[in-house]
Amino acid sequence: MLSDTPVTPPKMAATAMTDKPDEALRILVVDDSLSIRQFLEEILKRIGVREVLTAEDGNAAIRRLDQSQEAIDLVFCNLMMPGMDGVELLREVGRRCPGVAVLTISSLDARLRLSVSEMARRMGMTVLGVLGKPFTEADIRKALAGFHDARQKGVKPCSAPMTDAEIDSALNNKQVVVHYQPKVRVDSAHVVGVEALVRLRDPQRGLVSPDAFIELTEAGGHIENLTYQVIDIALRETGVWAREGLRLNIGINLSSSAIHRLDLPEHVQSVAHNHGLSPSQVTLEITESELANATELLDVCARFRMRGFGLSIDDYGTGESGLSRLSSLPFTELKIDRQYVDGASESDELRAILSTSIDLGKRLGMTVVAEGVQQVADWELLESLGCDVAQGFLISRPLPGDKIMKWALRWQRLTDEGTNNG
Repeated sequence: MLSDTPVTPPKMAATAMTDKPDEALRILVVDDSLSIRQFLEEILKRIGVREVLTAEDGNAAIRRLDQSQEAIDLVFCNLMMPGMDGVELLREVGRRCPGVAVLTISSLDARLRLSVSEMARRMGMTVLGVLGKPFTEADIRKALAGFHDARQKGVKPCSAPMTDAEIDSALNNKQVVVHYQPKVRVDSAHVVGVEALVRLRDPQRGLVSPDAFIELTEAGGHIENLTYQVIDIALRETGVWAREGLRLNIGINLSSSAIHRLDLPEHVQSVAHNHGLSPSQVTLEITESELANATELLDVCARFRMRGFGLSIDDYGTGESGLSRLSSLPFTELKIDRQYVDGASESDELRAILSTSIDLGKRLGMTVVAEGVQQVADWELLESLGCDVAQGFLISRPLPGDKIMKWALRWQRLTDEGTNNG
């Protein structure tokens, strides 16, 4: 830190800078306890949630889902219920609403809760965590903040995806939009970079998050077009910030098909050069699940590193990469998935996984980045464990490119004030 008796800058900066999330949500609450259903409904409506549906058991919840005419954004689900229990219900929810966010309500053993969460994730759902009993309004607000942070990374409501024609139109008409989530040093809170996150602008739907188009874009053969447009936009805007005095590292996710293009390193180098960026300012992010094709990746990854670009293992912990793959590929950064970061300060199991992941990354000479940081206690844990960089709702939601400069200047001012006050 910057002082002998430091204060954690995000305690001040995050409170002052976090935009109020859009809480116009449709939430389904499933619990056999009437008092808990009423308590949750009261809190959610007081917060400003648009519509709260309730169900007393799994069967009633399924009927609610089948009868609903609009997308369900988030499901609160008790695991221990008579009849259809919460695990069975999650299985049915996953079939009907792939990708929907869920928050389990349980006081069960922590390892059992983690097993259920892993099952739900493997079915395509996004698990925001566990709501222990008893819980408070602050716990609910934290859960909603986590939902909004996760949605920016691709959580999808139970709704219809974009059509192939809509995607084709958006790509042909240059309606690709890139937002950026800031990344800051854990030890000093200084802004060091951003991650580029893609959206599409649709005339009817407005700004569409990737959950509604990525899979179809890949299936329809448009993913390379999308990836190349994102690269050009992200590097161009990073170049603008650099010329205005804000030098940041830009992280860009590479699709499964794009990373096998043998000419990709030359293309990215050319675009970076055209926008006045050095390769050291650019990090290409590859999800851990892609490491299964390590043989095909070696060529592209090696030539990216030879040119000075950074390489990041994204969403570490969600795939099945072996240590041999991690050691044989020239990665410079390891990004720990949010499911192992959010709430780690309150869970011995998550803390153990997080600590081991950070230690592994450091031993392999990588910069370690924690995703999904949402609370000060988790930030402080990351600091104690020696994590290098953090990103998440505590710091900032993803922002349009034209807001990054203003955000960075304000964050740095608040960080400096917090350090001086410490």
